[in-house]
Amino acid sequence: MEPLKFETACSWIEAVYPEGLTEEQAEQMNDAQLLFRRVVEQLKPMLDSAVTRPTEESLLDSVQVIPAEFESQWHQYKREGNHMEAKEFVVNVSLPAWRGALRNAGIRAPRESLAG
Repeated sequence: MEPLKFETACSWIEAVYPEGLTEEQAEQMNDAQLLFRRVVEQLKPMLDSAVTRPTEESLLDSVQVIPAEFESQWHQYKREGNHMEAKEFVVNVSLPAWRGALRNAGIRAPRESLAG
């Protein structure tokens, strides 16, 4: 497979819009560009963020879990020594989301194993 070239993309667009954009399509495109620019103008790098350092670090904290529907397959791969295949079932979940899911299920999160 070859990388997409600008000339190829242009030929595709010209094939779809041989007469160019209609007035309505051009207006819709201009509106979309304006809205997109407004969103981009509001973006700020994390360096200028008002988020405190502990909050930022907590967003990066995660726990690895195996979704319940894949647990038996994960165990089977582990028993067979297919560790790479088993790893495909591992999902990183943010620590706050994991704690919330446990709380919703009525399970208390073990604190000693979470001290990082």
